[in-house]
This record gives sequence, C-alpha cells and structure tokens, in this order.
Amino acid sequence: PIRGVGLDALPGGRLLITMEDRSVQQQISEEELCALYGLSRSEAKVAVLLTQGLEPAEIAAQRKVAIGTVRTQIRELFTKLRVRRIGELISVVSRLAHRGN
Repeated sequence: PIRGVGLDALPGGRLLITMEDRSVQQQISEEELCALYGLSRSEAKVAVLLTQGLEPAEIAAQRKVAIGTVRTQIRELFTKLRVRRIGELISVVSRLAHRGN
C-alpha cells in the first residue's frame, strides 16, 4: 500500500517508479516504434519526446500543433502500447531503448 499525506485516500493505489541513467543517451528510433506498435510517425515522435522529459504543452509548442492534438496522440499511444499512464508509456519506451544492454 502507498502511505503518506494525501496518498491514504487512494485505496489500492500503486506507485510506479522508473530510474534511468541520463548519462546514457540511448533511445529507440521513431521507425522502430512505428514498426513494433503500429504508431503513426507523429505518435512515435510524441512518445520519444515524452521519454526525453518534455511535457505535453512543450511538445505542442515544439511541434507547432495544438495541445489538444498532442493529448489525442497520447491517448492513442496509451491504446496502442496498452498502458494507462504517461509513466507507464515512458517505462515501456525506455525499456525498448535499453534492451540488450
């Protein structure tokens, strides 16, 4: 169980902590994500930018698209990668980037 201020109100809540060595600059290519999960190029780009620590608003600004577009792409990523949270999405993509190491 998760305990702490404000967390006691989350019965059955779970916590996902991922750790990453930021000195290692490995990342999966957008092409690999497209091939593995059937993502569009735009969805793959959003996934990669999320793993680099960008927030949805920053991604929208960088890509010169509406924040609603990025949110829609994130929802599609959740469906295609079978995850429910951005943290899970980042974990899946990061593990792919570090496979075999």
